[in-house]
Amino acid sequence: MAYTSVQPLTLADFLAQYGDNPRYELADGELIDMEPTGPHETVSGKLATQLGIAITEAQQPWFIPRTCLIRPFADAATARRPDIVVFRRNRDCP
Repeated sequence: MAYTSVQPLTLADFLAQYGDNPRYELADGELIDMEPTGPHETVSGKLATQLGIAITEAQQPWFIPRTCLIRPFADAATARRPDIVVFRRNRDCP
């Protein structure tokens, strides 16, 4: 990972400028340029596949989004893009 900004960004600024770009995360106001390696992508892809198979076989109401942006703390200028995350389906997300 390479840090690309020295001036802190607000969460609103990050979302406006980089929210749709899966290459960037925000950590405590710092823009982070994500640079996953081939082996990293291979491991996360295989793990997501195995989780998906297990979810399907167990007939659970869960899903693994291909991309997402998570704000872990309400009071911090942080937005993370996890390699793998599992969510429960609900009425708003079929």
